Amino acid sequence: MIVGVDNGSCSGAMVALTDDGEVLGYTRLPAYKPKKQPKELVLEEFVEWVKMWEEPVSLVAVERPLTFSRSVQAMRSMALCYGQIQGLCAGLGWRHEGIDVRAWQNAMLGYFPKGQSKRAALRKARQLAPSEKWCSSRGNKPHDGIVDAYLIGMYALEKKI
Repeated sequence: MIVGVDNGSCSGAMVALTDDGEVLGYTRLPAYKPKKQPKELVLEEFVEWVKMWEEPVSLVAVERPLTFSRSVQAMRSMALCYGQIQGLCAGLGWRHEGIDVRAWQNAMLGYFPKGQSKRAALRKARQLAPSEKWCSSRGNKPHDGIVDAYLIGMYALEKKI
């Protein structure tokens, strides 16, 4: 099983895929917000979700944190979440790999106009898995993080990472 992770405790998500690319399921990253603190990843829920598929984990493909962003909070969230997932995977013996945003977007989406990455990602996800809705349990419109997590997982699968 490959777990694709769109990193970030606020809008991140994860998708479980078979080694053949079939979608097992998807969800937002489990997070909680301590008083007067930014959101944090709930590691126990992350592990429970991955293990519920009862498939051996062949790879956890995690989007690497941005090195530049207009939002310091987004960079912080991604960096902390990435480190937590790396440590968790190392501790559990799960193979994990950081995936650069430009690498997966270029390979999976090709050219898209500036500011249109979310639209291009949803179009590609619908092309690859037309029966999926890509919605979180809390909404009825596609969740950007879930779509990105799926494409990150598919990128890892296609590149045989």
